[in-house]
Amino acid sequence: MRPFFPRAIAALLCVFSFAFVSCKSSTSPNNDGGQGWSGTLIYDIPSADGEIGIYDFANRRETVAFSSGRGPSWSPSGLILYEEPSDVSPRVNWKIATRARNGTAENILLDSKAFSLSVSKSPKMSRDGKTICFNYWYDNVGGPDLYTASGSILMQSDGTLIGGLDSVFDGSWMPDGSIVFSATVDELDGERTFYQDGLYRLSSDFSQFTAVGSGLVKPKHPACSPDGKRIAFAMNGHIWMINADGSGLRQVTTGSKEESHPCWSPDGKFLACMSFGTFEVSYYTAIAVVPTDIYSPIDMTNESPYWIRDAQYSSQSSEGRRSAYTSISWK
Repeated sequence: MRPFFPRAIAALLCVFSFAFVSCKSSTSPNNDGGQGWSGTLIYDIPSADGEIGIYDFANRRETVAFSSGRGPSWSPSGLILYEEPSDVSPRVNWKIATRARNGTAENILLDSKAFSLSVSKSPKMSRDGKTICFNYWYDNVGGPDLYTASGSILMQSDGTLIGGLDSVFDGSWMPDGSIVFSATVDELDGERTFYQDGLYRLSSDFSQFTAVGSGLVKPKHPACSPDGKRIAFAMNGHIWMINADGSGLRQVTTGSKEESHPCWSPDGKFLACMSFGTFEVSYYTAIAVVPTDIYSPIDMTNESPYWIRDAQYSSQSSEGRRSAYTSISWK
């Protein structure tokens, strides 16, 4: 079997082990929520089997695209890329698939039930639509032709497997085809750091890893900006940003709630994220959108104007806030 990315092996043996497989916004932090927000969010609504929710900023309404799906992200063509539990028991075998936003025309790219109890999560497609990166856990039962460790898998958009990377997760694509990973991930049984804390960028020819910045403590959920100049991520329970060259680290959110899973607006002026904490009636996770031109961290209070709400609910009701489970994607 051909080794994965052979040119990278010598340079990376001391860092990662490889598996083998065949403008500035004028928006003020005190603005009325929703000013300048446009486009469409997709996310998974918390439910027993998973539901993919769609939120249109034009009408401020949430709709359900389809059920039995999680971890959605937009593909460049406008299809929804997502993970889906296979129809076997136990339901830890996962498919990676695409569908139209109306939920029709499902196309299965990879069904991990062929590889025993493997789990594939959080698929993301490259900006040219040719390659998909996703997280993978291996339970030492079957599946040696897919991968034999925990890390990330790359495959072509038609489902053809390319290769695997140990100990890095949640790949986010840069415009040039490079990928930013984190060594810390929300695994099946909780947060875990597999390698030295930090963010790492894999070059577009898959030959070299470089660290992004230094001194980052368990950063996770990296998200690259549309222009490739900045990276948002979660750290110490809040959202942060750093320039792609490792400079300009700054905190975006603060307060008593815990933010995670950032994603960028198409114009790069806003970040959507998930925020877990106490609201008016209970603990839950709500979706927020914050500007990226801030100069001091935004305190995510219940009264902040940044919460995503469905217009059919009163803006004074906690039920109006939209909730996500593992990821958000914006186009």
